[in-house]
Amino acid sequence: MRSTIRSNNNIVSFFAVMLAAVMLVSAALLSCAKANDEYTAAEMKNLGEESLSAHENVPAAKFFGMVIDLEPDKTRGYLGLSEVFLALGDEARAIATLERGLQAIPGDANMTMMLDRLTAPHEQTPTTGTESAN
Repeated sequence: MRSTIRSNNNIVSFFAVMLAAVMLVSAALLSCAKANDEYTAAEMKNLGEESLSAHENVPAAKFFGMVIDLEPDKTRGYLGLSEVFLALGDEARAIATLERGLQAIPGDANMTMMLDRLTAPHEQTPTTGTESAN
Protein backbone atom coordinates (compact mmCIF):
# COMPACT_ATOMS: atom_id res chain seq x y z
CA MET A 1 0.00 0.00 0.00
CA ARG A 2 2.90 2.33 0.80
CA SER A 3 4.34 1.79 -2.67
CA THR A 4 0.98 2.78 -4.22
CA ILE A 5 0.89 5.99 -2.17
CA ARG A 6 4.50 6.73 -3.07
CA SER A 7 3.73 6.11 -6.75
CA ASN A 8 0.71 8.44 -6.62
CA ASN A 9 2.83 11.13 -4.93
CA ASN A 10 5.43 10.81 -7.71
CA ILE A 11 2.73 11.23 -10.36
CA VAL A 12 1.29 14.28 -8.61
CA SER A 13 4.77 15.77 -8.21
CA PHE A 14 5.54 15.16 -11.86
CA PHE A 15 2.36 16.94 -13.00
CA ALA A 16 2.97 19.80 -10.58
CA VAL A 17 6.48 20.30 -12.00
CA MET A 18 5.17 20.11 -15.58
CA LEU A 19 2.42 22.63 -14.82
CA ALA A 20 4.94 25.01 -13.27
CA ALA A 21 7.21 24.65 -16.31
CA VAL A 22 4.35 25.39 -18.71
CA MET A 23 3.39 28.46 -16.68
CA LEU A 24 6.98 29.74 -16.69
CA VAL A 25 7.35 29.29 -20.45
CA SER A 26 3.99 30.99 -21.05
CA ALA A 27 4.93 33.93 -18.85
CA ALA A 28 8.27 34.29 -20.64
CA LEU A 29 6.61 34.25 -24.06
CA LEU A 30 3.98 36.77 -23.03
CA SER A 31 6.58 39.13 -21.64
CA CYS A 32 8.43 39.03 -24.98
CA ALA A 33 5.35 39.71 -27.10
CA LYS A 34 4.58 43.27 -28.11
CA ALA A 35 1.21 44.86 -27.77
CA ASN A 36 -0.20 46.23 -31.04
CA ASP A 37 0.48 49.79 -29.94
CA GLU A 38 4.18 48.98 -29.46
CA TYR A 39 4.80 48.10 -33.11
CA THR A 40 6.21 50.74 -35.41
CA ALA A 41 4.48 51.65 -38.63
CA ALA A 42 7.31 49.94 -40.53
CA GLU A 43 6.74 46.71 -38.60
CA MET A 44 2.99 46.93 -39.23
CA LYS A 45 3.65 47.50 -42.95
CA ASN A 46 5.92 44.45 -43.06
CA LEU A 47 3.31 42.33 -41.26
CA GLY A 48 0.68 43.60 -43.68
CA GLU A 49 2.82 42.73 -46.70
CA GLU A 50 3.60 39.27 -45.31
CA SER A 51 -0.10 38.64 -44.65
CA LEU A 52 -1.06 39.89 -48.11
CA SER A 53 1.51 37.69 -49.85
CA ALA A 54 0.21 34.70 -47.83
CA HIS A 55 -3.35 35.54 -48.98
CA GLU A 56 -4.33 36.33 -45.38
CA ASN A 57 -6.38 39.37 -46.32
CA VAL A 58 -8.17 40.05 -43.03
CA PRO A 59 -4.96 40.39 -40.99
CA ALA A 60 -3.36 42.33 -43.85
CA ALA A 61 -6.24 44.83 -43.83
CA LYS A 62 -5.89 45.20 -40.07
CA PHE A 63 -2.14 45.85 -40.29
CA PHE A 64 -2.42 48.36 -43.13
CA GLY A 65 -5.27 50.11 -41.30
CA MET A 66 -2.97 50.48 -38.29
CA VAL A 67 -0.25 51.90 -40.54
CA ILE A 68 -2.74 54.55 -41.70
CA ASP A 69 -3.64 55.30 -38.07
CA LEU A 70 0.04 55.63 -37.11
CA GLU A 71 1.17 57.53 -40.22
CA PRO A 72 -1.80 59.12 -41.98
CA ASP A 73 0.58 61.34 -43.93
CA LYS A 74 2.47 58.42 -45.57
CA THR A 75 1.37 56.44 -48.60
CA ARG A 76 2.36 52.95 -47.48
CA GLY A 77 -0.83 52.22 -45.53
CA TYR A 78 -3.21 53.46 -48.21
CA LEU A 79 -1.47 51.57 -51.00
CA GLY A 80 -1.32 48.38 -48.96
CA LEU A 81 -4.96 48.55 -47.90
CA SER A 82 -6.07 49.23 -51.47
CA GLU A 83 -4.10 46.15 -52.59
CA VAL A 84 -5.93 44.08 -49.97
CA PHE A 85 -9.28 45.27 -51.30
CA LEU A 86 -8.19 44.44 -54.85
CA ALA A 87 -7.17 40.96 -53.70
CA LEU A 88 -10.66 40.59 -52.24
CA GLY A 89 -12.19 41.73 -55.53
CA ASP A 90 -13.56 44.94 -53.99
CA GLU A 91 -12.39 47.55 -56.48
CA ALA A 92 -14.79 50.19 -55.12
CA ARG A 93 -13.22 50.04 -51.65
CA ALA A 94 -9.73 50.08 -53.16
CA ILE A 95 -10.64 53.26 -55.05
CA ALA A 96 -12.21 54.81 -51.93
CA THR A 97 -9.05 54.03 -49.94
CA LEU A 98 -6.85 55.70 -52.55
CA GLU A 99 -9.15 58.73 -52.68
CA ARG A 100 -8.97 59.00 -48.89
CA GLY A 101 -5.18 58.76 -49.14
CA LEU A 102 -5.07 61.53 -51.72
CA GLN A 103 -7.13 63.74 -49.42
CA ALA A 104 -4.47 63.21 -46.73
CA ILE A 105 -1.54 63.46 -49.16
CA PRO A 106 -2.65 65.53 -52.18
CA GLY A 107 -0.79 64.84 -55.41
CA ASP A 108 0.99 61.67 -54.27
CA ALA A 109 2.33 60.13 -57.50
CA ASN A 110 2.03 56.46 -56.49
CA MET A 111 -1.55 56.72 -55.27
CA THR A 112 -2.52 58.87 -58.26
CA MET A 113 -1.05 56.34 -60.68
CA MET A 114 -2.84 53.44 -59.01
CA LEU A 115 -6.12 55.35 -58.87
CA ASP A 116 -5.81 56.33 -62.55
CA ARG A 117 -5.21 52.69 -63.46
CA LEU A 118 -8.28 51.57 -61.50
CA THR A 119 -10.59 54.28 -62.79
CA ALA A 120 -9.47 54.17 -66.45
CA PRO A 121 -12.07 52.81 -68.84
CA HIS A 122 -11.59 49.07 -69.19
CA GLU A 123 -10.88 47.82 -72.69
CA GLN A 124 -13.53 45.57 -74.12
CA THR A 125 -12.56 42.23 -75.58
CA PRO A 126 -12.63 42.45 -79.39
CA THR A 127 -15.31 40.37 -81.06
CA THR A 128 -14.32 37.58 -83.39
CA GLY A 129 -17.01 38.28 -85.95
CA THR A 130 -18.65 34.91 -85.45
CA GLU A 131 -21.48 36.25 -83.35
CA SER A 132 -24.95 36.44 -84.83
CA ALA A 133 -26.13 39.90 -85.89
CA ASN A 134 -29.76 39.09 -84.96
